[in-house]
Amino acid sequence: MSRVLNCIVAVCPDMGIGNNGNLPWHPKRLNNEFKYFQKMTMTSSVEGKQNAVIMGRKTWFSIPERNRPLKNRINIVLSRELK
Repeated sequence: MSRVLNCIVAVCPDMGIGNNGNLPWHPKRLNNEFKYFQKMTMTSSVEGKQNAVIMGRKTWFSIPERNRPLKNRINIVLSRELK
């Protein structure tokens, strides 16, 4: 049985993923990217299934509380600790 894994990854040109708790690019430029991310992660290719969003602890806490967990997706947070 084969499985498909699709990933959405964001990095800046020098492969950075963050800068002092923020994204390394201006947030105004991300409106279309956020819409694409939301569409792709909320829409499953298998009826009756949900997509998973895997993120680190710092990313989880960077999301405003009112938007956590990300709706209509399985939220998986990676951390070194169980707190």
